[in-house]
Amino acid sequence: MDHAGNGAKRVLLVDDEPSVLFAFRRIVEMSGVGVDTAGTRHDAEVLLKANTYDIVFSDMRLSYKDQNGGLALARCVKEISPATRFVLMTAYGDGDIERRASEAGADLYLEKPVSAEQIQNIIGACNRLEEEA
Repeated sequence: MDHAGNGAKRVLLVDDEPSVLFAFRRIVEMSGVGVDTAGTRHDAEVLLKANTYDIVFSDMRLSYKDQNGGLALARCVKEISPATRFVLMTAYGDGDIERRASEAGADLYLEKPVSAEQIQNIIGACNRLEEEA
């Protein structure tokens, strides 16, 4: 588990695809941000209870059996840490999923593929919001 010091942000990445976690982790680390990863909703919930995160990026489908896991995780994040920003990502997006994501507490909804620039922009926007507060 990595954690960048000196007041840097801390991000949790949740996806059941190890290659996606690896790529996203590299992108987030390039931004100078501490990052933890989880491959399941359960693992993410354990990390959320033990750590404070500024942003959680989560896939919608966290396994074949947990196709709405991202929505459940969004609700969990908002219960445990209401100030944490939640970004839901999916390759199977539509208006209904976007609406459900918003209702579950997601702050942002992205359709895959998500670019490195999008991730870095979200982290940068979160940093600017906190500096202004």
